[in-house]
Amino acid sequence: MRSAGTSPPQRARLFLIFCIVVAVASGIFFRFANLGGKFYYDDEVASALHESGHTAAQFAGFFDGRVRSASYIVSYFQKHTGSPFDTIRALADDDPQHPPLFYLANQYWTHLVGQSIADQRSLAALFGAAAIAATFWFGLGLYRSVPMAGVLTAIVAVSPFHVIYSQQNREYSAWFFFLVLCSALLLRALDNPSAWRWIVYGSFLALALYTSALLLLSVVSFGIYVGLTERRWSASAVRFVLATGIALAAYVPWLAVMIRGSSLVLHWPGPAIHAVSARIYILKGLFNTGTVFFDMEYERTYLVPVLLVILMLILASLIVLARGPMRVKTFVFAIVIVPLVAFVIPDLLHNTSHGIYARYFVPVWFGYELAVAYLIGLLVLSRSSVAQRFLGATLFLMIIASGIASDIKNEAAPETWAAAHMSRLGVFGRAINADTNPLVVYVHDGSHWDISVAGLTTVVRPDVRMQLFGGLRDVRVASSRFFLFNANQQTKDQLDRTMRGRWIKIDSGTVDVGSAIVHQLQAEAATERAGQHVSDGGESPLWEHLPS
Repeated sequence: MRSAGTSPPQRARLFLIFCIVVAVASGIFFRFANLGGKFYYDDEVASALHESGHTAAQFAGFFDGRVRSASYIVSYFQKHTGSPFDTIRALADDDPQHPPLFYLANQYWTHLVGQSIADQRSLAALFGAAAIAATFWFGLGLYRSVPMAGVLTAIVAVSPFHVIYSQQNREYSAWFFFLVLCSALLLRALDNPSAWRWIVYGSFLALALYTSALLLLSVVSFGIYVGLTERRWSASAVRFVLATGIALAAYVPWLAVMIRGSSLVLHWPGPAIHAVSARIYILKGLFNTGTVFFDMEYERTYLVPVLLVILMLILASLIVLARGPMRVKTFVFAIVIVPLVAFVIPDLLHNTSHGIYARYFVPVWFGYELAVAYLIGLLVLSRSSVAQRFLGATLFLMIIASGIASDIKNEAAPETWAAAHMSRLGVFGRAINADTNPLVVYVHDGSHWDISVAGLTTVVRPDVRMQLFGGLRDVRVASSRFFLFNANQQTKDQLDRTMRGRWIKIDSGTVDVGSAIVHQLQAEAATERAGQHVSDGGESPLWEHLPS
């Protein structure tokens, strides 16, 4: 392994510096670009609700049939009138699987910078930018090579996956930042053991756990790494156990909250609790893997060969890494295997499909980036073969160009594959805003997530009237001309029997994000889930009711 002080060939070094600088600058730019121009998707609305100190049960108070303006409902999510304890209580009641640190931080952050959609997302973008710096520091500790650390940093900086999740008012970019930071602190503590290094590692690990519960899986990975590299009950192993134990002890209060709310998490009526076919499961997994480096084939089928090349590159990198330095390959395989086992095995045993959601596999994607950076670094830094340096440079340029091209496409789009169903909001918002005095009606029917109607308020005019009902028996529509949002067939049929008039469906099917292949797979998955009596949550119809 080339040491940090050994310089690569001069041309290769200049090439690396140029590519790394461009990639890092681009990555930071894209994390902050057009923050307010993308649809505010359902999970982000839930984040804003909890950051304001409110619960879903409190939001249900709007379902009383009173006519309110869209701006009034939006203000309910933006005005942080609650205390930090209200935010903690809201998360404990509604989303115990989401620890409170990021939401509390964003509550204070938006008090400082403002309450707009861009403001609410800006803290996540900051964490995304900070993760780039943390990645370089971690790369130095793992590879012990400045050029390799730079290659890794460039790959992470332009990754469309990391950019997309750095632009959401959710904890995913903070999770990645703390994952990388804790990994770097662990390596420093193992290399230069001292009490204060282990104290710092344990302290940040506790903060990391209060950012994402899935970091518990990374704790297992860290334990595997320490066990395989130390291979004995050394002083470092003892200190690791003590520091990790203290961090876990500090996490016990929220762990108790999660256990208390486990039934809410396990029985969440979403599509993931039902299985999809092996074909769809595998294809979705391959696409999710590709999004770490490239995601333009999601909308352009003819670009699928690029995805295939990237998938082969990942496989080749893992094979080469298997013969690499013990510390590098042990760390990579530990953080990759544990999450895969934790999600895929239960899916197979319980006929669920949690493993098709890319956001659950942040450590896995980071492991793939580490492997690819290792292979590219070996090739580019080769002193014995011009052909190897050329191949490494070509692969590095391909990865950087693929990431930047994907980021350019995603920057201008109001939605991405991560929340593709939100594309319907653009059509619905234009249809509603075109009406002179629109009224939007929503009826709680149990088949849709009620928070979705709050997302609609972010794309309609502030003066649009909203009338929300808690059930069919309470429906007394204030006008014979109105829009019916997100209603199941039973609700529409009931209103059809009690109100004379005709219905016009506002069709949004032609604007859904994705290629023909993607739509076909989505339709197949929806059909499979329909056979299991579960909605995939994808259909969000809007009907306009006109008087006879």
